[in-house]
Amino acid sequence: MTVQVYLEFERRATVRHEDMDGEVLEMPGDTPEHNQIVGNIYRNLSNQFEERECDVYFENIRVRVSPSQHRYPDVVALCGEPQFDSDYPPSLLNPAVIFEVLSPSTEAFDQDEKFAEYQQIDGLADYVLVAQYGRLVIHYVRQTPDNWTLTRYRAPSDTLTLATLEVTLALSDIYRKITF
Repeated sequence: MTVQVYLEFERRATVRHEDMDGEVLEMPGDTPEHNQIVGNIYRNLSNQFEERECDVYFENIRVRVSPSQHRYPDVVALCGEPQFDSDYPPSLLNPAVIFEVLSPSTEAFDQDEKFAEYQQIDGLADYVLVAQYGRLVIHYVRQTPDNWTLTRYRAPSDTLTLATLEVTLALSDIYRKITF
């Protein structure tokens, strides 16, 4: 499927689909835990961005990873002017931070192939994976175009710092209302 055919198909679709070099993949539904975690991240970032020129989007904002790849990250954030392409609905071109909430069926893919795809985005500074069935946050920070550092957080008192956004997120806030 060409990019133009995908975009036209997506405009008419009742569920989200990602485009992987012409292969269209339907996005599965979410669990209550997944939805709660996404909402917690969104709310916390949104509160910290209240008086700043920063934006946070969740779930239904498409990100163009490359000219032939489109994804729907769980949460996307950036400071400064968001850039969108001219497609309808538009795709975000300049995410600074991407969050993916892990599901058993997507965990390996999100950690490997999807991370490799996201590394193609020049301005992406942080990639954050959040487990939903146990307290674990995996934070990748870009050092150079091909070098990323990895930190794992597990304790409720741990705090994730996103330097590019000048914000922090406590694991206790990310996992608010989640029982393991």
